[in-house]
Amino acid sequence: MRSIYFYTITLSFILGVLIRSYVPIPMPLIIKITTAALAVFLIYFFLTKKLKIFLLMAIGAFVVVLGGIRYNQVASVIPLSASTLSLGQKIVLEGVVVDEPQMREKNLRFVLEPTRIGVETIDTKTKFIISTDRYATISYGDLLRIEGKVTAPKNFLTDSGMEFDYVSYLAKDNIHYSIKNPDITHISSGHGSWIVTRLYTIKHAFAASISRTVSSPEDMLLLGILLGTRASFPESLTEDFVKTGTIHMVALSGYNVTIIAEMIMRVCALLPIALASSAGIIAIALFAILAGGGSTVLRASIMAVLLVLSRYVGRTYAVERALVFAASLMIAINPKILVSDVSFQLSFLATLGIVYLSPLIDEKLGWVTTRFAIRDILSGTLAAQIATFPLIVYKTGVFSIVSLPANMLVLPVVPMVMLSGFLTGVTGMLSSILVLPFSFVSYGLLHYILTVVKWFADLPFSAITIRHMPIIVVIGIYILLIWWVLRNEKSIHVVKKLQ
Repeated sequence: MRSIYFYTITLSFILGVLIRSYVPIPMPLIIKITTAALAVFLIYFFLTKKLKIFLLMAIGAFVVVLGGIRYNQVASVIPLSASTLSLGQKIVLEGVVVDEPQMREKNLRFVLEPTRIGVETIDTKTKFIISTDRYATISYGDLLRIEGKVTAPKNFLTDSGMEFDYVSYLAKDNIHYSIKNPDITHISSGHGSWIVTRLYTIKHAFAASISRTVSSPEDMLLLGILLGTRASFPESLTEDFVKTGTIHMVALSGYNVTIIAEMIMRVCALLPIALASSAGIIAIALFAILAGGGSTVLRASIMAVLLVLSRYVGRTYAVERALVFAASLMIAINPKILVSDVSFQLSFLATLGIVYLSPLIDEKLGWVTTRFAIRDILSGTLAAQIATFPLIVYKTGVFSIVSLPANMLVLPVVPMVMLSGFLTGVTGMLSSILVLPFSFVSYGLLHYILTVVKWFADLPFSAITIRHMPIIVVIGIYILLIWWVLRNEKSIHVVKKLQ
C-alpha cells in the first residue's frame, strides 16, 4: 500500500512539471486546485477511511500543483529588460565563466554569467553563451571583459530537416543571449567553486593523457565513449555514427558509466556481493571525478549507481522506486530538464530498458556465449537501444537501417574499450611507459569500431530520413513496449539476471 502513495506523489509531481512545461498555470487556478484538494483530504480524514481513492486523488492533485509551482520558481528567471540590454547592439560586459568551456570543430563556446553591463552592476541569473576562437585560453572561473554584439539564440534545422529547439535547450540553464567572436580581455581567475575547479583540472589531465597516448581520431572516439565529449568530432564522423545508429556510444549515459562498474564487479566476483557492489560504486565515483562532475555526469552516475544497487538487492521494485525517486529529485532541482534535456531523457529510458527489457532479450540470445559476460552486455545494450530508439528517431529524424548489425559487431568490444581506455587515461597520468600496453589495446579496439561504423555508414541504404514523426507514434511505440513487458512479466527472471 505504501508504494501506491509513493508513486502517487512522485509521478504526480512529474506530471505537474510536465503540464506546466507546456501550459502556463495562473495563480488563482493553483489556489482553487489546492483548496479543493485540501477539502477532499479533510472530508476523507474526518468522515471515512474507506474511500482511499479520494485521498489518492486529493494527494495527486495537490502534488501536481506543487510541480507546477516548482516550475514557476525556475521560470521566474527572465531575460534582462530592454532598458538594460538591446539586441543587435554592441555592449561591454564583465562576467564569470560558470561552466567548462566546450571546444568544437570550429570554435570554443563557454557560458558567462554577467556581473556588470557597461558601468551598471547587475545581479541576475541570466547567462550568455559566447563563441570565440577555438584555441582561446579560457577556463572555468575566469572573470572576463566581453565586448561584442548581443543576439538571441535561434532554433535551427538539422541535416535531417528537423527543427532543433535550441532556444529551450539553452533556456533550461537560464541562457538567453549569445555573443559571437567578441573582443575578450582576461581580468582574473579563481572565481568559481574550488571543488569544481579541481574536478575540471583532473578531467583535463585525464583527457590530455588519452590524447597524448592514443592517436586521432581514435582518441576523440575514446573521449566520447568515456566522457561524452564529442563536440570536437569532425562533422563527417558524427554523421557516420548517426547513420549507423551507434551515436549512443558517445552519449554519456547511466549505461556507459555502469559498464565500468560492471567490469570492476566482475573482477571482484570472488568477493561477497556487498564488497563487489561497493567496488562498483567506488569505480563510478572515481569516474565521475575524472569526468569533471558536471550535471550530465552526475545524472549518469546516479543512474549507474541505481543499476549496481539493483544487482546487489536483486529486486526489480527496489531499483524501480529508486529510479523514479532519483528522476523526481533531479526534476525538482531543475524542472526544465524534463522536456528540454535530451541526455536526461535518454539516460532515464536507457536505465528502464536495462531493468525491464534486458531479461526478455537475454532469453532470446541463447546462442550467444556467456563467457566474459558477452551475452549480458549485448542484451543490456540492445535493451537500452530499444528503449531509446523511438525518442532518438523523434529528435533526430534519422532511422538507421543498419543499426542492428552495426551494434552487434561493435557493442561486444565497448566494455573492453571502456576498461582499457579508463586504464590508459589513469596510467598515462602516472607514467609514459606503463601506459603503452593499455594504449595499444585501446587504439586497436577503437580502430576496429571506426572501421565497422565507416563501412556501414558508406552503404547507400544505411539510413532514411523521417522528418515528421508524430509524437502520437512515439507514445504508441512506448505503450507497445510496456504491454510487451507486462505480458511477459512472469518470464522475467530478474533475480536470476541480477545475481
